[in-house]
Amino acid sequence: MRYLILTLLLSFSFSECTDLNALQCGTNTDCEWVEDIETENCYDILDCNPSCNWQDCEAIEGCNWHFGTAYYDPSYCYGEHITDNSYCQENPNPPTCSEMSQIQCNSNSECEWIENTYTGNCSNLNGFTACEAAGCDWECGFSHGSCYWCCWYECGGGSYEIDNSYCQENPDFIQGDLNGDLILNILDVIIIVDIILNQESSDLADMNGDGGINILDVIELVDIIINR
Repeated sequence: MRYLILTLLLSFSFSECTDLNALQCGTNTDCEWVEDIETENCYDILDCNPSCNWQDCEAIEGCNWHFGTAYYDPSYCYGEHITDNSYCQENPNPPTCSEMSQIQCNSNSECEWIENTYTGNCSNLNGFTACEAAGCDWECGFSHGSCYWCCWYECGGGSYEIDNSYCQENPDFIQGDLNGDLILNILDVIIIVDIILNQESSDLADMNGDGGINILDVIELVDIIINR
């Protein structure tokens, strides 16, 4: 079985961080997205010396041509051209479970997301600081005595929600157990092969801990199954 899988996979290339788009990179804790966006003024890009025309201007993405009407209203190219050279690279300091966002946590089988939210009524909050911190409105609640324009301020605005959800280490996982049945067998091998062929990512499938999913992880998983 081991050599059959090896033969099957040798013709395929495997995803690395540099192959991932922004969404894939953002959910892979072994990688990090590096923003590299450059904005240039269309007038400076075109450098109309000695002259340029509207076709040259509007051929540049984000640029537009102003058709002048007279000497005091000359024609010119305006706008901004944005060049996005952002890229995905290997993360030298991958986050721990407690540092992960919800998307990262749910994408990492070694971690689990714990929902911890509290909902309350704004009217039960006392004081401006507590009211504003909860996202409620501090407003005039009712008139004070005989003074028509006077009022007591209170917290209103309906209900509020406090989200204290967090990510923690998952106590119930086995490295390589890709179907979650707590047993390493051929079913897990099939899943890891699918992950590689579909160029997907899974921390649980990274058997050798090198940050990538490839034939070496399949071989190690097969060896564990055979020799256990």
